[in-house]
Parts: sequence; C-alpha cells; structure tokens
Amino acid sequence: MKRKMHLVLITIALVFLLVILLFIFLYGKGKVYPGPSINIDSVKSSCNIACSDKNIYDYCVQKREINDGRNEKFEETCYNLLTNESYFNRNYRINSCSEIDCEKK
Repeated sequence: MKRKMHLVLITIALVFLLVILLFIFLYGKGKVYPGPSINIDSVKSSCNIACSDKNIYDYCVQKREINDGRNEKFEETCYNLLTNESYFNRNYRINSCSEIDCEKK
C-alpha cells in the first residue's frame, strides 16, 4: 500500500513539474536562460542598406556593435567585417558593395 502511494505521489509531482515547465516555455519570456542577443543579421541588413543608399560613412566608417553569440562583443565597420581576414572564418556573410570604394574615403 505504501509503495503504491509513493508511486502516485511521484507521478503527481512529475505531472505538476511538466505543467510548470510547459507554462514557462509558452508564456515566459521565451528563454529560461537569458543568453546574449545575437545581432549579426541586423548588422548585415544595416550594411546592405548603407550600400544600397551609397552611404559611404555608414558602410566605411560607422562602427557597429557585433554580437554573434560565439565571440565577445566588439565593434567594427561593414567594410572591415567584409575585408579583414580575421573575420573570414566567422562566416558573417556581409555582402560586398561595388557602389562604394572605402579606400577613397
């Protein structure tokens, strides 16, 4: 009899725990662990806009804060993200901009 009671209590506790976890994931802030906010897609988009607008300052000079979730946060220009060899293996996929020549700035 005691063994059955323990099994029932354990089952109820597990169901209760599952309901709480489900509630947290569905109605919480979306993350249990508030990890770093990865922003490389928005940086890539900003770089594309700067290129299409032919905005030399925004593409060549303006530093953007980069948080890729793998490396420490840093600031860099679109041009340097594209041309600096230290970023090649990070695969940020910043598009080249033939409309802007940063070397002439």
